[in-house]
Amino acid sequence: MPNIVFRLLIAIFLLGIGFVFHLCGQTSSTEFHEGTTGYSVDFGGPPEYREYISFVSGAYKFSGNVLDWEDTVGRMRIASLFVERDRLLLPPAQRRQSYTAFLTYARKEMSKDGLTISERPFNFAGFAGVEMRSSGKVELIERSFFFNGQLVIVSAFNEKSGTLDELTARVDSFRELTENERIIALIDAYSPLPLPRTAPASFASTDVFEHRLKGPVAVVREFKRKDPSDEPEFSIEYRYDRSGFLSIEVAFSGGLPEVITSWGWVNGNRANRQASVPVHLDGYRVLSGRMIVSGAYGPGDGDDVDVRFGVMVETEFDDFARPIKRKNISNTGDLVSIINYKYLGNTIERHETDASGGFISSLRQVFDTDGILIQELSLSDRGDPSLPRFFEYKNDERGNWIERTVYVETGRGRTRKRRVVEINTREIQYHVEQNRSVARQASHDLRESCCPEFL
Repeated sequence: MPNIVFRLLIAIFLLGIGFVFHLCGQTSSTEFHEGTTGYSVDFGGPPEYREYISFVSGAYKFSGNVLDWEDTVGRMRIASLFVERDRLLLPPAQRRQSYTAFLTYARKEMSKDGLTISERPFNFAGFAGVEMRSSGKVELIERSFFFNGQLVIVSAFNEKSGTLDELTARVDSFRELTENERIIALIDAYSPLPLPRTAPASFASTDVFEHRLKGPVAVVREFKRKDPSDEPEFSIEYRYDRSGFLSIEVAFSGGLPEVITSWGWVNGNRANRQASVPVHLDGYRVLSGRMIVSGAYGPGDGDDVDVRFGVMVETEFDDFARPIKRKNISNTGDLVSIINYKYLGNTIERHETDASGGFISSLRQVFDTDGILIQELSLSDRGDPSLPRFFEYKNDERGNWIERTVYVETGRGRTRKRRVVEINTREIQYHVEQNRSVARQASHDLRESCCPEFL
C-alpha cells in the first residue's frame, strides 16, 4: 500500500506511535462491542489490530487506543483518546477548546497530504462534532466527537477499492452500546482466567450454605436503589456451580462491572483471581478502593509468584461446619488478612485484620430463629457500634429473599422513627432452569461469549 496510507492514524493523518498486537475474537456476531468506551461497530467482527498512540496539538495532549479493521472495501479505524493539559485530564468545560485544537491539527495534516476536505456538522450523544470527507486520490470519511469523556474519532478510507457510499455505511454502523450490551462486553473482555472447579470431597461447607441460600442456586443478581422511585442499579452478581460453590463474582459500581473475581480450588483450598474493570464514563472512573490481589499481576522484585491464583483462602471450621478463621494468602505466599468469626447465640461477629494485626473491619450480625439476618452494625477498632441497620424481606417460593428493605431507627419510645436507607432486590436463577449469565438474560440481543466460564 502506498506510503500515504501508512501516515494515517485515524483517517489520513496521524502516524501511530507505540506497540501493535493482535486482538483475540470477542464475539461471533458481525458487530464488535467495545465496552470500555461503550460503543459498537459493524465491520464483520473484531478488529485485526490495536495500537496505542499519542500526539500533541497546541496545549493539549491526546493519547489512547486505536482499533483497526481492513477488508476489500477499505480500512476502518476508531480511536478513543483521553485529552490532557498540563498533565491533567481535561475537565468537561475545556473540551470544546481542545476539540478546536484537534480539528486545526487534522486540517493541517490533511493539507500536507494534498487532500481536499469538505466539512459538515455531525452530532453524536449530544456533542456537536464534525464530519470530514475527501474523494479522488483517497476516499475518506471521518467523524469526531466527545463521547463518555473521550475524544472518539471514527474513520473509513481507501485508495484503490470501495466507494465513499460503502465507507459511509461502515461509519454509520457506529453506535452507543445499551447498558446490558456494555456489561456483557466488559465481562467478556476483562474476566480473569478460570481456576480448577472440582471441590475436595472433605470440604466442610459450601458458599450457598454460608450465603444462607436455599435450593440449587445458579445465579444471584442483586440490585440496589435509595428510593422506591429510583431505577434499580446493579450491585453484585454471584454465580454458583452445581456443588454450591462460587465460580464467578462480579461487583458493580455505577451499574457497570468494577471487579470480576473467578473462584476455584488450589491445593484443596478456595482460591481466586481478580481483575479490575476500567470504564470510561466522564474520564477515568474512580474505583472503590477494594483491595485487588490478583494472579494477573506479576511478582515484585525478588518475589516468587504462584500464577495459578491471586488469593488462596485457608479456612478453619468448627464442629457445626461454620467458619471460625480465614486466612487470605497472596500468590507470593504473603499473608494478606485474617478474618475471625465469633458465634454468640443468634449473633455472629466478623473481625478482619491485616497481616500485622491492624484493624481492617468489624461487623456484627443478628439473625432470627429461622437464620434470617434482621440487624447489622459495624464496629470501630475500639468496639464502638455504628447506628444499626434493620432488614425486612419478601421471599420467593423457595424461601430466598427477592426484596429487602434496609432502614435505620432514630429516637426512642413514641419519638422512634424508621427511615429507609436502601432497597435491595434480587433475581435468582436455579440450576433446574437454563443457566445463562445475568447480563445475557437481560439483553434482547443474545450473543455468544468468548469466555466459556460465563455460559
